[in-house]
Amino acid sequence: MKRDILITKEILIAIEDDLFEKNDQFVLPNIDNSILEGHLKLLENEYLIQIESKGELSTGEKLYHGISLTNRGYDYLKALKKNNLKN
Repeated sequence: MKRDILITKEILIAIEDDLFEKNDQFVLPNIDNSILEGHLKLLENEYLIQIESKGELSTGEKLYHGISLTNRGYDYLKALKKNNLKN
């Protein structure tokens, strides 16, 4: 997987805007699940997001619930918006 700054921005905006219920699985329909999963791992490793719970289906697909931005995540998203990156 290649890291994609526009996907990163889209994920962070979705989290900030609460585009999903906290108890629902975090999905973005226009992003392949494996790419989404990779980016969520990167964001969590950099302490930009906090994931309350993770699960796994029998297919191996990961499920993420209760995702929120950290203070660092808010600052990073603010910088991305300031740089006016467009999809």
